[in-house]
Amino acid sequence: MQLYANPDNADHAENNAAFVRVVNDYPQLRLFQPSPVKAPWHWQAVIDLGGYVQLLNFWPHTLKGQRDGYKSVQGERAIRGIIEGAIEDAQRPRFDLIED
Repeated sequence: MQLYANPDNADHAENNAAFVRVVNDYPQLRLFQPSPVKAPWHWQAVIDLGGYVQLLNFWPHTLKGQRDGYKSVQGERAIRGIIEGAIEDAQRPRFDLIED
């Protein structure tokens, strides 16, 4: 995983290390970069556990994350919170809508 870091900003390296610690604790995440050339700082993850597919956005260098449809959060603990919420929702069974 090649994470973006501005060499003039010491916080970026620390934030990236914290991000790696977090995502290593969640093997359910399927991480990818949607646009590595145009936006090397942006990562996404998909969680698909047979229920609702969850999409998460991450900016590791600033230690920010955002669950699709929710406000962004910052910090290691907050990112763990959105991941755990997404995992929980991804396990909820899907249901089909029956129309009259």
